[in-house]
Amino acid sequence: NDSVILSAGSTIAVFAEMLKPKGRLNVVTPAVNVSMLLGDMAGAKVMQLGGLLYGNPMCVTGTEPKGTLRNLHCSKLFFGVDGIDPSFGFTCSTVEEAELTHSMIEVSDQSIVLADSSKIGRRGFGRICTFKEVDVLITDSGIPKASLRQIEKLGVRVIVAG
Repeated sequence: NDSVILSAGSTIAVFAEMLKPKGRLNVVTPAVNVSMLLGDMAGAKVMQLGGLLYGNPMCVTGTEPKGTLRNLHCSKLFFGVDGIDPSFGFTCSTVEEAELTHSMIEVSDQSIVLADSSKIGRRGFGRICTFKEVDVLITDSGIPKASLRQIEKLGVRVIVAG
C-alpha cells in the first residue's frame, strides 16, 4: 500500500522485474519498459508519464512529465545513475534525464539510488543532485571501503547487496 517512482534505466528495469507488491502499489514511471513490465502485475497500478519519447532507454522527457509530477506525492523514488562523484554528486548521461530525475526527487519523501560499484568515482554529463538529496545508495560488494566510508560521511546510507 504505497506509491513509488521508478526512473528509467537497465538497473531499474531489473528492480521492477523483482517487485512483488503486497497490497496496492502505485508506480509512476517515465520508462516505457517499466510500464510494460508492471502493467499486468497483480496489485500494481502504473502511471506512465507522458512526454517526448527518448529512444534509448525508451523513456519520456520534456516539460509534460515534470508538470504531471508537480501534482503527485510518492514515498520513495528509485533511480539509477551513470556516475557517483563525492565532489560533484549523482549524474547521468543527459541534462534532460537529470532534470526529470531531480523533479522526481522533489515529489518523493525518500530518494534511493540503485547503482553498481563501477559507477563510483565516475561523472556523467548531467548532474541530477548532490549527496544531500539522496537518502540511500544500494550497490554491490565491489564498492571500495574508502568510498563507502566517504559516501556515508556525506550523509547517505549505503546498503551493500549480496
